[in-house]
Amino acid sequence: RDWFDTSNVWFPDVRSLPGAAIALSLTLYPYVYVLMLTALREQGLRTWQVSRTLGQGRIRGAWRAVLPAARPTLAAGVALVMMEVLTDFATVQYFNVETLPVGIYKVWTGEANTAVATQLAVLVLGFALAIIVLERALRGRARFYQAGAKGFLEPVMLRGSRRWLAT
Repeated sequence: RDWFDTSNVWFPDVRSLPGAAIALSLTLYPYVYVLMLTALREQGLRTWQVSRTLGQGRIRGAWRAVLPAARPTLAAGVALVMMEVLTDFATVQYFNVETLPVGIYKVWTGEANTAVATQLAVLVLGFALAIIVLERALRGRARFYQAGAKGFLEPVMLRGSRRWLAT
């Protein structure tokens, strides 16, 4: 602002909850992306071919066959991101957002109350474990096995607005 003399120009307040959410989203999405990419490469082609031979279209085959088979991987990636967000301290501190890890740190160092800090930390751990247990409960008795694919799906070249929408 000093370099460009923008004292009378409005800028969004980045040191806020939306700013922290954007920063965490941009830095943590690779956890889910890389895990899902690997899962889809491992099982995508065979599952896709079976769904197509059973008369499913491209979208319906992906929705009803490929995505359910990749659901455990998606849940693992989301659980990893949630645990990272729950325990993140530096990013939210920089963006001036009060979160549970910040509260734990303040109780631990400021008030020197290790018992309460430990109880709060166990609360975070319990929440992360509850997410994992919830996913397993929602999965029910379903089990997923991936033997590995011998080929890859052919990429579909998107043009125009579909390309930007996919991005």
